[in-house]
Amino acid sequence: MKWSGKLNNFLMRSRKMALSLNGNVVSEDAGKIHAQSDGLYHGAGCFETFKSYSGTFLRFDEHLNRLNRGIEYLTHSHAEPLNSSVIREEISDLIQSNNLSGSDAKIRIQVSIAGTNGYSVREPVQLNRVITADVYNRSASPRNLVTSSVTVVPNTSVPSDLKLSNMLHYRQAAIEAKARGADDALMLTTDGYVAETSIANLFWVTGDTVHTPSIECDILPGVMRNIVINLLEEMGLKTEQGKYQPDSILDSDFIWCTNSLMECVPVRKIDDLDFDSKSGLFTELSRELKNYKRNALQ
Repeated sequence: MKWSGKLNNFLMRSRKMALSLNGNVVSEDAGKIHAQSDGLYHGAGCFETFKSYSGTFLRFDEHLNRLNRGIEYLTHSHAEPLNSSVIREEISDLIQSNNLSGSDAKIRIQVSIAGTNGYSVREPVQLNRVITADVYNRSASPRNLVTSSVTVVPNTSVPSDLKLSNMLHYRQAAIEAKARGADDALMLTTDGYVAETSIANLFWVTGDTVHTPSIECDILPGVMRNIVINLLEEMGLKTEQGKYQPDSILDSDFIWCTNSLMECVPVRKIDDLDFDSKSGLFTELSRELKNYKRNALQ
């Protein structure tokens, strides 16, 4: 069964997948948009990435609400928000077309401005919408991080709570980390506080307290982060959101990172420091998350 699953995943990756373009399922080769657009010229777009659990989703509307807030920000409210029922149906059609109904899949909804308004907004704003669905293999292996020279962007410059297409600082931090032999980057704020990784939120345990950077640290507060905070509180654990110097996480007992795809994964190394990759608290949290998903998937 193990080799059968690997073979199936290889075949899925090697064949061309369909995508959804403005509501129509088309082949990858046929998925084309006009080259002259603000989405291409200025990176004027927003996106959401999340997991399909055999055609069901975790907090789907929370992802869509954030996407619609991104559209509102980019268009200055001159475009209609995406409809939840319509988008769910488009994703469902795409999952079936790509034969992913019985497996985990990575879903990405990408919205970009289709016209060429440049640095102005003229009503109505036309949007392109691309949805992709690809096989997803979760890697639960503990992560190695290195402290990045690239900082997160202050919320006063770009809203940190939105997934905007122009996220080149995350890309640069990830490239730098991989060039240094790590899995991901530990990113700081411009004034030196712990923020996040290039793709995930961070949690760490010191004594009897779980710490995570607050939204004041210019983080993208992920959907899985919110779930984990709620679960920790329900477990009766002391949870603190704040602004922390790097020594706080480097002197901790246990660290993990979260996002909607990999869920919760331990961190085993930051720079030259090794950390335990197993914890009773983390085992209990993983069990609670599994129970939560059983009731929350829709």
